[in-house]
Amino acid sequence: MTKITPEHLARSAYVYIRQSTADQLTHNHESRRRQYGLVDRAKQLGWSNIDVIDDDLGRSAGGIARPGFERLLALAPQLAGLATAAPTGPESLEMLRQELARFAGGRPLDDDLTLAIVRRL
Repeated sequence: MTKITPEHLARSAYVYIRQSTADQLTHNHESRRRQYGLVDRAKQLGWSNIDVIDDDLGRSAGGIARPGFERLLALAPQLAGLATAAPTGPESLEMLRQELARFAGGRPLDDDLTLAIVRRL
């Protein structure tokens, strides 16, 4: 039995891909390959509209702008099914975490392998 419903599949799937440093980009090819592989996994599960957010490759979280992460945060209200006037910043991040945890059904979330399902914009 699957937890994925037609309602889930009617939404867009967003795959956030990130490696923090240039060294990781140079040496950790397998991690990046696995992260991009989530696109194929989403297709196997039935999603047809999949958006890859990979703007942050080689960007550390330490004081450097991460446009991909900011985009993901902006999607949090839609993910949680809230109005467009929903909180932003840390509140959005917490909503995103809660929704991912709910969707995962108690299974551990791996930062490199988290697939976020969001309502089509």
